[in-house]
Amino acid sequence: MTSYSKPYKTLPEQVALLRDRGMAIGDEPAATAQLLAIGYYRLSGYCYTFREHAVPCASTCGCPRRRDNFVVGTTLKQVVDLYEFDRALRLLVLDGIERVEVALRMRLGYVVGAGGAFAHLDPAALDPAFTGFDEERPIASRSHWLGSQHAKWLANVTSEEGRSKEDFVVHFKSKYGTPLPIWVVTELLTFGSLAKLVDGLKPGHKSLIAETFGIFDSDCDGDGAALASWMSNLAYIRNVCAHHGRLWNRNMVVQLRRLEGVPALVHASGAQPRSRVYASLVVLAFLTIHIDPASPWRSRVIELVSGEFSRLGLPVEHMGFPKGWLSEAIWSAHYRPPVDPVPAEHREMLQHFECVGTADAGKFIDSSREPRRRASAVRSLRSRNQLLDCRSAGRCGFPASSSTRTRAVCTRKSCASTRR
Repeated sequence: MTSYSKPYKTLPEQVALLRDRGMAIGDEPAATAQLLAIGYYRLSGYCYTFREHAVPCASTCGCPRRRDNFVVGTTLKQVVDLYEFDRALRLLVLDGIERVEVALRMRLGYVVGAGGAFAHLDPAALDPAFTGFDEERPIASRSHWLGSQHAKWLANVTSEEGRSKEDFVVHFKSKYGTPLPIWVVTELLTFGSLAKLVDGLKPGHKSLIAETFGIFDSDCDGDGAALASWMSNLAYIRNVCAHHGRLWNRNMVVQLRRLEGVPALVHASGAQPRSRVYASLVVLAFLTIHIDPASPWRSRVIELVSGEFSRLGLPVEHMGFPKGWLSEAIWSAHYRPPVDPVPAEHREMLQHFECVGTADAGKFIDSSREPRRRASAVRSLRSRNQLLDCRSAGRCGFPASSSTRTRAVCTRKSCASTRR
């Protein structure tokens, strides 16, 4: 560790430093005004791109370094123009995320609320990985819950409820008190807290919400894992934009997963697109057009990148854009989101059931600890038409009813139940 010894510099001295390093300044009073408006330190992040190319690092870490001097011909206007492009990009991304965030708030309140107004408070209603809660050992697992992500998330919810001055919150508290129901809570939380709740939902609930965004897996079910990954990435991007961070060539700390399941997004699933902003732009393009097919958001991205960015003379690959990106279907004016592969009436019927697979169904039908024997029992009942199954695009599931203590797999004549 070395001590920091760089001296304080006045605005004129900062302008002089840029000039000494090879940057063409032009009008010095205007340059001083720009540094006053933006700040030397913030602008230095955009200057980096214009510094002379990397030289081998003297240490053994192998990391590249750039010289302090600028590439010949670099002007302050170029740097400021890049900054202004990034600012416009952040505002456009925030606009897209706002549309997704509002839609997500509604869907979370609607799907989770179907299990009760206060389902978000119940550890048994959420994923055990999120709550640390074991339905078979509810008392013993309470201590695990106290240190869980769910408990931390609820502490944040309580904090938001306590400090909110929103009229609808004040009205609800005065009439009903607390806690607030899930469809009110979702209107208070930050996008980051919403993303944490999505990640903490049971797979069935994630799947239901994913379906409403047009995100399907290979079995034509909603891809809840993709939904959780996408929302985590967008929450990260939103924080960058909200704090006015550099976005255009940022290395993404929270990267997107499971893009391969959507044909229009496959081209963005490589390491380079996912490590930069391009993959997030593609996901936003997909989600915004699904929310509103008439949305002009995609065309605004094309206009910004093909117009303002291209005039900077920098390669789009710095943002993770692959070559020929404009020829991809997602950016076509004729692109429409995929149609649900399952008929609407079938999808609606499935949404009234919590379905389990063969392995889980076997646990409820046969008390044996041998998986093969349990699977055999399921196949036997099904072959005799004694087990009710629901098929979705060739995949078989078994409807179950559940509560804290009892879960039943439904048969055609009766329900074979197992006390938990």
